Amino acid sequence: MDPTKSTRRSPRRQLVLEVNWSVGERSGVDYVTNLSDHGMFLATTESLHVGEKLLLVINGPRGLHIEVAESVVRWRLESSFATGAGVGIEFTRITDAALQQIRELNREPAAD
Repeated sequence: MDPTKSTRRSPRRQLVLEVNWSVGERSGVDYVTNLSDHGMFLATTESLHVGEKLLLVINGPRGLHIEVAESVVRWRLESSFATGAGVGIEFTRITDAALQQIRELNREPAAD
């Protein structure tokens, strides 16, 4: 998939939130830099490969923890001066409650 082409099904909000992720026996803590109902960009230098399935917990403001039951890496962006490295992630299984939390978070005014 070409990360420069827009195939988004819903708008994304630019933000920075901590994310705990796990895939198999590996886990880590990185940052989401944009978020939508269907996916996110995970800024990371970890070797996450296209097709890998991840479990995610997005740590939002005021102690909010959004658990995404399953997601998959759809594309990888290697590090560059302008963008940094990371992966495009699609949510493939998410509860209605988690989806509602994401929608509410995306409606909040941006922090100064």
